[in-house]
Amino acid sequence: MLNIIWVVLILSGILYSIFTGNTNQIGEIILNSSLDAFNLFFKVALLLIFWNGMFQIAINSGMIKRVSKILKPILVKLFPEIPYESEIFEYISAAIIANVLGLAAAATPLGLKAIEEMQKINTDKRKASRSMITLLLLNISSLTLFPSTIISLMHSFNSKSTNTLYLLLFVTTSIGTIFAIMLDKVFAWFYSRREKE
Repeated sequence: MLNIIWVVLILSGILYSIFTGNTNQIGEIILNSSLDAFNLFFKVALLLIFWNGMFQIAINSGMIKRVSKILKPILVKLFPEIPYESEIFEYISAAIIANVLGLAAAATPLGLKAIEEMQKINTDKRKASRSMITLLLLNISSLTLFPSTIISLMHSFNSKSTNTLYLLLFVTTSIGTIFAIMLDKVFAWFYSRREKE
């Protein structure tokens, strides 16, 4: 579907340039946009490599393990299916911390690893367990306290960062995360009632 949308947009742009008499600019736009896309990709790639490296240092130093012990009382209530001593909580904690630090690229593989481990204890292998759905909702809502990637991108493009942006990002991601947890609990309650009937 996405491929069709891109084709329609490209063809629409070409047709528009033909009808407006700007066909001589198509080649220049294609070359410039390719260069701009490469520069943006290069900057983003360097930022992701740097922050993912920093996060890996935090994992190797044992900092994530210590933080996961602090988060465990909350996580046990959010993920009641997972045994208390399971190492899955470490992967979940790491994914949450990565999101809190604005490192969504690092949170994704950690979340996938947690889901892979959850699948091992899943009773119905054909369906996602409640814990998998909860983690997916937490990862999508991604509570962010320090948007490191966005800050780095803004600085690399010489943008003036304002405290209002950080506050707005924190408020919106907090509301999103609270709403996601509430929605998860409501659906889990409805599902458990339906199973009992």
